[in-house]
Amino acid sequence: MRGGRTASRSGRKPASRVARTSRQPCGRPNAIGRRTRSTRPLIFVNASVSTPFNDGRRSINIDVSQPGFMRAAEASREHAGHSVTAVGCEMSMPGPRSAVAIIRHEHAQLSTVIDGMRHFVRRLVAGEPVPGVIVFRAMLYYIREYPQRIHHPNEDRYLFAPLRARTGEFDSVLDQLEAQHDKSDMKLRNLEHALTRYELKGASALHTLGALMDDYAEFHADHRCLEETVILPAATRVLTPDDWVGIDAAFAANRDPFDGQPLDEDLDRLFSMIVQAIPDRAPD
Repeated sequence: MRGGRTASRSGRKPASRVARTSRQPCGRPNAIGRRTRSTRPLIFVNASVSTPFNDGRRSINIDVSQPGFMRAAEASREHAGHSVTAVGCEMSMPGPRSAVAIIRHEHAQLSTVIDGMRHFVRRLVAGEPVPGVIVFRAMLYYIREYPQRIHHPNEDRYLFAPLRARTGEFDSVLDQLEAQHDKSDMKLRNLEHALTRYELKGASALHTLGALMDDYAEFHADHRCLEETVILPAATRVLTPDDWVGIDAAFAANRDPFDGQPLDEDLDRLFSMIVQAIPDRAPD
């Protein structure tokens, strides 16, 4: 195996080396309260299809500074297998696998919600009007009910496990990502507690809420980048068509793993409500 030969020459796991280098192109969100510009992760995106190459493949240019997230999500479905270039995180769209498109779509939805949460807290810190704390709680609820209870368990069980079964090359990266799935729950709980403290104590609790929000946003951006620049391309390369039959079916089902009830329609409505309630974004 190619990975095994590389490991024997260098004495190090290729996965560890990939994990260190592949994170660099991905931007991190600005801290709450700052006005300095930085490259942002994929949050609000606007996709446009450029001139086809001679081989019929197309490129999709995604500008993360502009609104239009849903258009990019649809583009990721329609143009699976095509090259994607994003400001802040450059990557190639893997092969035509529905699970890959679903994972990227769910990542983009979560990034949109997190960006809205950060903007919400930023306005609180600045003393600007916000639509109401219930909107922030709806965002927290969305993250707990979908990414935490459905998306992450699906990745662990249906994507990471088959990849481990095919190769040990990426075990260290998968270990890191699975640990981050567990850690994400703790970080989300800390945010919930910080919001409650703000409701009880007012402005004096905003510093902690802002710091925790920044930490969660950066944590998610790094996690997403590692999955999309290392694991998804690896899975596309290593897994077999038979593997993808089960993976595609699992991610297409979008069911709560605890009670088996379909949640996609309810969560899509909740997501739409959250996006509509996010205050207008101030220019960076």
